[in-house]
Amino acid sequence: MLITSHKFQFDTTPSGRIVNRFSRDIETVDSSLSQSLRVVVAYFFALVGALIVVTAITPAFFIPAVFLAAAYYALSLQYIRESPSVPADTGPD
Repeated sequence: MLITSHKFQFDTTPSGRIVNRFSRDIETVDSSLSQSLRVVVAYFFALVGALIVVTAITPAFFIPAVFLAAAYYALSLQYIRESPSVPADTGPD
């Protein structure tokens, strides 16, 4: 269809409008990505702090926690390896 049409969108749309659209999209991604990274870092340090406090109060917690973390990591790797690839569009054609 695109090959037989006479005008494309890029032929009729000014380049400034296209660049403006892409710059707004990139700005949105940049701002949401930095906010998400900030949240992930905050949760990571909260988790590490909680683990340090619990381990300091109850040292016997550390041994089972190491085994549980290793088991969780092994299971997550196995799940990623064996999970089927799901296509983005699974709706009817």
